[in-house]
Amino acid sequence: QLSVAKFKVGLEEAGRAGTIAARKYFNSQMVEVNDAIAKFEIAQKTNTWTGDDMRPWDAELDAKRLQELYDRKKDITDFYSQTNERIKPTGGVQTIEKY
Repeated sequence: QLSVAKFKVGLEEAGRAGTIAARKYFNSQMVEVNDAIAKFEIAQKTNTWTGDDMRPWDAELDAKRLQELYDRKKDITDFYSQTNERIKPTGGVQTIEKY
């Protein structure tokens, strides 16, 4: 699981390669986060985890982890939006001119 900081570095690197690469990287990270969220939501609804980690839903611990995933998804989306605004259509990160 990538931290938001690692995501930001990866997105900046992909952004320098162009908007298509940045979008592809963003999409791959969103798939990862959305898959994790879906597993947590299913466990929350059924009140149990299935598979290798078969145990009851822990209202305190698991709910906290689910909230962290929601926060991560928001951070990734916000950072992508901010970064995407700075990426030129031809690729590369724009430099902001100071007046």
